[in-house]
Amino acid sequence: MRRLLVLLVLLLGAGVAASGAQAGLVLLKPTPNAAATFSGKGGFSSDGLGEAVAGGALQAEVPAGSKVEHAYLYGAYAVNGGGPPPGGDLVINFDGQNVTLSVLASAGNGNFLSSARAEVTSQVAAKVRAGGGITSFIVGNDPATLDGLGLVVVYSNPNLPTTTIAVLDGAATTAGDQTTFAFAAPLNPSATGFTASLALGSGHSFQGESGHACGTQANQSSIVDVNGARLTSCAGNYDDGAGANGALITVGGVGDSPDRPTNPAQAPMDGGSPRVNDDELYDIKPLLRAGDASLTIRTANPSGDDLVFLAIVSVTAQAGVTTGGPPAPTVAKTFNAQVVSGTVSCRPKGASKFMPVTKPAQFATGSECDTTHGRVRLTTSAGTSGGTQAMDFYSGKFFITQSKAKVATVTLVLSGGDFTVCRKTKGGHLPSATGASRKPVRRLWGKGKGHFRTKGRYSSATVRGTYWLTEDRCDGTFTKVLEGVVQVQDLPRKKTVTLKAGQTYLAAPRKRS
Repeated sequence: MRRLLVLLVLLLGAGVAASGAQAGLVLLKPTPNAAATFSGKGGFSSDGLGEAVAGGALQAEVPAGSKVEHAYLYGAYAVNGGGPPPGGDLVINFDGQNVTLSVLASAGNGNFLSSARAEVTSQVAAKVRAGGGITSFIVGNDPATLDGLGLVVVYSNPNLPTTTIAVLDGAATTAGDQTTFAFAAPLNPSATGFTASLALGSGHSFQGESGHACGTQANQSSIVDVNGARLTSCAGNYDDGAGANGALITVGGVGDSPDRPTNPAQAPMDGGSPRVNDDELYDIKPLLRAGDASLTIRTANPSGDDLVFLAIVSVTAQAGVTTGGPPAPTVAKTFNAQVVSGTVSCRPKGASKFMPVTKPAQFATGSECDTTHGRVRLTTSAGTSGGTQAMDFYSGKFFITQSKAKVATVTLVLSGGDFTVCRKTKGGHLPSATGASRKPVRRLWGKGKGHFRTKGRYSSATVRGTYWLTEDRCDGTFTKVLEGVVQVQDLPRKKTVTLKAGQTYLAAPRKRS
């Protein structure tokens, strides 16, 4: 398949029914401190092979002018309760050379399903060279426990845009796995050359029909959500293998269509018509919005008998990748908080004490967060129409609420602060001579894009994408805009003022007559 980003991956087959996977998908890191599998000008290509006899080939599609940076050979196998292969590893004759694949610690489904990996960079690079087409690698043997093989080739190419690629391998938990891309800058999906894609590898998956149609004979499938919106409910089957034990394999890759299922809610055996196609390769760009600060992908397997053992995500943007974490936020009910810098704590709704936020966490709306000494990224549902939105806040305390609507605005109400400093002098005036009336009692900075509102004592500021300050002072609520446009509602005077970059506004309390 001709793609900016390509990856060659492995696949897995299975046999009789087994219990749910016990491990989780993890990020494949070339070095311990890597933020992603690959970040730079380049891409990846995917292909897989599932069959019950020896032979066949894996293909690598690498554009001309490329350099192979990393290449990994994957193997997946079923053991049917007999334990792993002798020595715990798989030996594969890969294009004439014996390669030992080590069992992945993150993979496995009890003693039934597992996967393994070996690095084959030098061998692949020597044959692919600078690319320019498709290169085939012959598989010369078929160990009894083997279900399938795949090759992952990651390459750099100066003619391609900067891309972040995350290869997630192991075995997804049936309850669900989550991966988050935190972007260095807000996304602009309309930019020339922007792409975003997801490829899945599933094993032990049978839906009945050959090909790519959502099957009607067995409900072995997984669901995928992107930023809270349903992408597919019918991932799985044996598109790259055969309808027999030992070859039930599918992976998104070479030759597959990136089209998303036309009905994301359609599942195997649901009686729906017409049946949708699902190639396990998805163009997820339409599910991203301008200004998105993050991308969250969540897989789950309600049927309990499909194994998502591999996921590949690529976005033409600079990002850091994390696995695990909270589920996608629910409109008007929950939000996710992730520390960007410094120290942040939140007090869950109904709790009496603040708790430090040391990793991405989910809270109920109505909770209070303290960013006096840190910066937090809040991710919320964008509304009942689906999707998420994210924005950074810092230098203040606030409560978080959200309306339930198609486009759902999040309101941050400033909290804390000692207003006793605003007591009037004996003459009945604020101590303006000392500047106390203009000193902030509490404040909050916000930066990013989305439907958010900050609310002080005398005004609220509504934004869609900007950089602004809301500050409660003794003489009123002060708003300052550094970027973008803010709609300030002056509560005492019941009027709305539009502020642009560089402008300020003070909503003062009405004087008593």
